[in-house]
Amino acid sequence: SISKQVKNKSRKIGEIIGEKYILTQKISSSSISSFYFATDKKGSSKYVIREDTNAIGDEEFRNSKDYFITAMNVIDGLKCMGVPRIEDLFEQDGSFFIVRACLEGSSLSELMKKNGPFSERDAISKAEDLCEIYACLHANNPPIIYGGCEMNHIFILQDNQMVLLVVEYAIYCTYNPIQRNPSYSGCRPL
Repeated sequence: SISKQVKNKSRKIGEIIGEKYILTQKISSSSISSFYFATDKKGSSKYVIREDTNAIGDEEFRNSKDYFITAMNVIDGLKCMGVPRIEDLFEQDGSFFIVRACLEGSSLSELMKKNGPFSERDAISKAEDLCEIYACLHANNPPIIYGGCEMNHIFILQDNQMVLLVVEYAIYCTYNPIQRNPSYSGCRPL
């Protein structure tokens, strides 16, 4: 649900946003987006929150926000075990927020930095898991083409389940075979 609230320029650790999320740690930021760890007010659930600011200009921000809502609805409607659900979307202080459940695990790039290259057997197993996620995306109606697959977008959770973060810095589009360039129909950067 999208709701407008009063403007405030800075985010502080301990700040409550969206009336129910408490920011606990800043993960990273760029000129447009910031990522935070957060909990609910009870402290019982952990979240990762992406904040996109209006630093890119009003019209482009509105277009970006509309696209995010559309993309998040498509992604959230997937029945893929390997694609985390969106918990909440809201607008506050001139920024747009996407809230996901926090993933307890490590990205493939973090695992390789820590442990070195994967064995051939592990690499094949991870490739098979990734293919299953892609098969789910491609089985959607219309099929979803995801072009933002990088090592830091693929997470291995503590239970050894693989998940693909389809939102962060990704290219997502739906496939329409009637259009001239179907591999690019509806594509926009997230």
